[in-house]
This record gives sequence, structure tokens and C-alpha cells, in this order.
Amino acid sequence: DFARALATKGSSLVGRGDFQTAINCAKEALRVCTEIVDPTHPSIAEVNVTIGSIYLRNCQFPEATAAVQAAIEIYRQSNVDDDFPGLQEAITLMERIERDEML
Repeated sequence: DFARALATKGSSLVGRGDFQTAINCAKEALRVCTEIVDPTHPSIAEVNVTIGSIYLRNCQFPEATAAVQAAIEIYRQSNVDDDFPGLQEAITLMERIERDEML
């Protein structure tokens, strides 16, 4: 819950344009999560999606791509179904990153 709160705080800071604090919160959420759950747990993937989203909002495409690719790999390793909402969100975000990077 603490990690999720940090990730949520990071997401909300993006709306105010505070990208550095937002990414720091999200990375701290990832650190906390990795100490608590297995490396292939969907919660880790969820935080990586948040990190990717923050990087995308700041037009940091390589960083966004790396975070979302990590999330997709984690979801696949955790054997969630292809229609799992978190996996679908990550795939959609990856498509958006690719599209926005081309603009």
C-alpha cells in the first residue's frame, strides 16, 4: 500500500509539472515494492508502467520505453492472461510511446 501511495503521488505530481519529484516518488515506490514482493509480481510491473507514463509525459522516450518494456516482461513472466488489465495498459502505453516518439 505504501508503494502504491508513492506511485500515485508521483502520478499526481506530473499534473503539476514536477517531473523530477514525480519520478523520484515512483522510483522509491519501485524500490519498496522490490523489497516486499517477488521480482515477477504484477505490482512491480504496475509501478514500472507508472514510471513509463511519467517519462512519457516529460518526452523522455528511451526511459519510458525501458520502463514499460520491463513491465510487459514482468507481466509475461507472472503468467497473467493476455487480457489482464495491467498488461493491456502496458501494451497500450508502449504503442503510445512509439507513436509520440515519431511525432
